[in-house]
Amino acid sequence: MPTSVFFAPDLHKRDVDFSSIKGYRTAVEQVQQDILEYLLSLEGDRKFVSLGDWYDKGYRSTGRVYVDSYYDSMIAQAVNSEAYLCLGNHFFLERDSNPEMYLIQPSYLYQPKERVPMHAPVFKTVPYLVIGPVQISFFHFNKLDKNYVQPRQPGVQFHIGVYHDDCCLPSDIRTTAGYFGKTNNDYLNNIFSNIDMAIFGHIHVAVGIRVFTLNSGKQIPLIVPGALCITENKDAVKHKTVSCPVLTVQDDGTYDVNFKEMSTHMEVLQFYKIAEQRIANDTLEIMGTGGSEFVVPKAVSLLDYLRGKGYTEKQMEIIMSVQPGQTDLYTLLVQIKEAMENGAVA
Repeated sequence: MPTSVFFAPDLHKRDVDFSSIKGYRTAVEQVQQDILEYLLSLEGDRKFVSLGDWYDKGYRSTGRVYVDSYYDSMIAQAVNSEAYLCLGNHFFLERDSNPEMYLIQPSYLYQPKERVPMHAPVFKTVPYLVIGPVQISFFHFNKLDKNYVQPRQPGVQFHIGVYHDDCCLPSDIRTTAGYFGKTNNDYLNNIFSNIDMAIFGHIHVAVGIRVFTLNSGKQIPLIVPGALCITENKDAVKHKTVSCPVLTVQDDGTYDVNFKEMSTHMEVLQFYKIAEQRIANDTLEIMGTGGSEFVVPKAVSLLDYLRGKGYTEKQMEIIMSVQPGQTDLYTLLVQIKEAMENGAVA
């Protein structure tokens, strides 16, 4: 029977919608239901790999921790506890209240401040995984050590590297993805020296497949699927589907990598163009914008408002000088008298 490995890009589960995206949690839930349905449809042995940032940051809602942890457990059950996680940069955001911290316990990498008496992790964090002739190496995000290199194990014919750091991508891809910074070619030659394919999380733009050619002439496919959910109100990251890599290893040792199109369920999202603050849903409905794209009026200061109403600078100075409990009547009358003498107040 074949062994299938499904690679899931960034999901960024969170306990509230993003301020500029209504319906985000609904979309995330539907994506997880799709993943479960697909995993259960696979024949033979099944494995699941998160490319990192499965969660976005710490949670404030206990109830929503339970809801999202439920889906984690269901995914782990669907693959007979063969669920793996490549830690991303968002793991470190409020990490002791981040459900991802507890998802991986016990872990040889990181532990929460409070001891967690768990016998086995829901998602495993390991340095590498070998399936027949294929090795999958997990290069967990590291703030300081960027030497993302893992030795190839004996007998391995095909080595896949899983990354969650834009520094491991060529400069042109980093620019396409909205990152600033250049990657040294020698650095890429070093980290890809014993790799046959690289699969990336972290990048939310659906770049697709690019090829990096080593100095030796060997070509390395770089797979950058993009995020599984839309996390920003930017056209560059708004994609309706994601091509998720699926590795299949047969009993006879043959292997291939195909792709499964997964919906981001962008159809349930409503996007807000926000300046300083988000306004209530009923106010948006009154505005009658009609589409899925809402334009929220920019919040203005009192001075901007007064200027818009035609008040002069002197008039605004008088108004702004009035502070409850601090401006006495005599001072206010003097200011008004001076303004009238100068023609600033009619």
